[in-house]
Amino acid sequence: MHGIVSALPAPYERLVLELWEEMEARFDARFARTALVPHFTWQLAMDDYILEDLVPQLDAFCKTLKPIKIHVKGARHFPGPIPTIYLRIFKSKTLKALHQSLWERFIPFAQSSNDLYFSDTWVPHITIVHKDMAQKHVQAALNLLNERQIDWRFEVDNLLILHQDPDQIATLDYRFKFGEGLVYTAPKPKTRPA
Repeated sequence: MHGIVSALPAPYERLVLELWEEMEARFDARFARTALVPHFTWQLAMDDYILEDLVPQLDAFCKTLKPIKIHVKGARHFPGPIPTIYLRIFKSKTLKALHQSLWERFIPFAQSSNDLYFSDTWVPHITIVHKDMAQKHVQAALNLLNERQIDWRFEVDNLLILHQDPDQIATLDYRFKFGEGLVYTAPKPKTRPA
């Protein structure tokens, strides 16, 4: 699975890392930490992206972008048998417009996209707990998070392509900076001579 995501700036990255640690210590919820970096997701390709086509297009797209303002407030959860607890990101006009543009441009490169990230259904969020918390702890975790009165405002200036195999730690494949384009490519794994 590949995702196009935006990493959080300091100090918010550290604050989310601390929340992940607290959820693990209190509720034994550790799967969210496999995401590698605190982020929010714009689009998911369940069977990966066609990277050789996507990367140059994403590079050109990011060169045209300026940092966008993000407002995070309060904790929520997605209902269902697999608990996902998240910090809510307000869907501003600017955020919606960027998401719509990104979705339309890059969905052709996604193999088996996750439709929860389609523009009409997208709920921008920062995942705090995903799939490994007992239902009986969900309300206690939400109460704990909401006691913090989270109300963050910051700018985001990046897109990343993360890759994650089921139940594995994600890896960073590419990083793009708004106004600059591609700024990081993961080293290719060394192959052994035949």
